[in-house]
Amino acid sequence: MTTYKVLPSIVVQSVINDRGQLVLEDLPFTPGDTVEIIVRGKVIEPPNESSAPERYPLQGSQPYSYPDPFEPAVPAEDWEVMR
Repeated sequence: MTTYKVLPSIVVQSVINDRGQLVLEDLPFTPGDTVEIIVRGKVIEPPNESSAPERYPLQGSQPYSYPDPFEPAVPAEDWEVMR
């Protein structure tokens, strides 16, 4: 029976440098390990307008108004502490 060493799969996102090179550092492999490299471009989709209400639920709604924001929420005579 043949025994195989199973190496982990990793996903790395990187940017091609100005010389057209891709540098991968600190990979979880030991020197001499054989690896398979698959490079594919990442598609970046523009934000969908229908997702805007989900991300910003208050967008387009009326702003709240507080004419006297420091007034008590209940009248002072209703406070149990004051009795």
